[in-house]
Amino acid sequence: MSDAPKDLAEERHRLVAMAAGVPLWMLCLPLVLPFGGRESLLQMAAGDAAPVAILAGLAFAPLFTGAVGLVRGFKQAAPGRWLFGVPAVAATLVALGMILVITLLLLIEPTSRYQPFVWVGLVVALGALVCLVWGFFRKGWRRFSHVVGGIWLLGLVLGISLRFSPKPFFTAPSWGEWAFLFGLAALAPLIVFALAPRRA
Repeated sequence: MSDAPKDLAEERHRLVAMAAGVPLWMLCLPLVLPFGGRESLLQMAAGDAAPVAILAGLAFAPLFTGAVGLVRGFKQAAPGRWLFGVPAVAATLVALGMILVITLLLLIEPTSRYQPFVWVGLVVALGALVCLVWGFFRKGWRRFSHVVGGIWLLGLVLGISLRFSPKPFFTAPSWGEWAFLFGLAALAPLIVFALAPRRA
């Protein structure tokens, strides 16, 4: 009897991992679709090593997590330590990088009119870091939901920074922007379904 609630919880997290696969990939579509204009992010990078490396680092966690969630979900086998740890560590590094960049922005431009949105971005980035680190203390599919949740929060940070930057990207709709926003919107109810506390 005591194993039934635990099994139902694992099944819930497994379904979330599977359903999140495609939305996670959609977060990466701005790499190849027009974003903020007629060019994709990779085209904007123009082959420069540093921007391409940054974009690859940002895209790795959602692409890998989406693939693992779909494949392992269909096999009904929870991701092992490595399949969880690789995207979790990658996303954690991205979260730490975002926190560092946002903190520097607050120190460099403490009176900017965009400061409230910068603070919001910092709080969300810290939330992503907590969510990801918390996952290391979970097991089975439940810890994988923390990776999905952390990546979603990091996507929110990017969305906030792009929308409320001095030169906002979201001025004219483009395919890449719509794909990114749709991915974020599709992930939101899944994250609530997986991580919202439930009564015993």
